[in-house]
Amino acid sequence: MTTAAGSRAELERELGGPLPALYLLPEAQCAELLELLLAAPTRERVVMDAAIDARLATLPRGTRAAASVLAYGWKRTFQRRFSRKARR
Repeated sequence: MTTAAGSRAELERELGGPLPALYLLPEAQCAELLELLLAAPTRERVVMDAAIDARLATLPRGTRAAASVLAYGWKRTFQRRFSRKARR
């Protein structure tokens, strides 16, 4: 994580260059925006996984495995299946 003092510069790097609007924000808000920006892919993946899982649950049992492989790929499908069984 960055310090509050360097968050504006790092935010500019993440966004692809200097943006005049960033200089209107206080450093603390730049730090918060940077944190949200960096966490977005993880949150998006969690939401998409939940949506895919909900859709897969509506499929007939025989087609779920094939559809899961199509949606997630082989490696991730089997990692997900075995990790669920371990949690039960």
